[in-house]
Amino acid sequence: MNFLAHLYLAEADPAAKVGCLMPDLARPRHIPDTLPPATLAAVRQHRAIDAFTDTHAIVAQSKARLRHNHGHFTAVIVDVLYDHILARDWNAWRDDAARPGISLADFIASVHHAFTTYAHLMPATMRPPIQRMIQQQWLASYVSLEGIEARLKQMSQRFMQRFERDVKLETAVDDFRQHDAALTTDFNVFFPQLRIAAILPKEHSAALRG
Repeated sequence: MNFLAHLYLAEADPAAKVGCLMPDLARPRHIPDTLPPATLAAVRQHRAIDAFTDTHAIVAQSKARLRHNHGHFTAVIVDVLYDHILARDWNAWRDDAARPGISLADFIASVHHAFTTYAHLMPATMRPPIQRMIQQQWLASYVSLEGIEARLKQMSQRFMQRFERDVKLETAVDDFRQHDAALTTDFNVFFPQLRIAAILPKEHSAALRG
């Protein structure tokens, strides 16, 4: 899952908001075991969410809709498109018990406040992307396809530098327009299962995979 989904699924504790993105933005050796319990629990939750997502049949179905155009980048693209669906349809999901009725704008403001207040918990490599996330309003931009396209362009630049070849993830926006209804249905089936799995012991969450 991408940033917004991890933040949504994390506990309301601000220290957990920092921890829930740490595995994506810092190497394991840079995540000390002396962090607050809420932060370390969020790190573990992030990894469990990714494992559940990566092996789920519905997510595999979403990837299959896009793989012919995007190859091994498909998993990254599906994560971002799922965040778009969550942001776009926020009112359908915002009545989670931990955040009853909170608007997307207020949720993002609370996340940014947590990042600013608990920046001292972040490994050094995590701080620059978090600063860009706040300054460039990544989370708010997920609502629109234009925002998703801009985000995918940024990711393409990073992948081009890493792999030294042309990468254009932003073309996935056209695929999303074509498969919007199907991908939204996939998400609407998958996300309630993920919400439950995110708070269940591992042996119980495994039984939820479709």
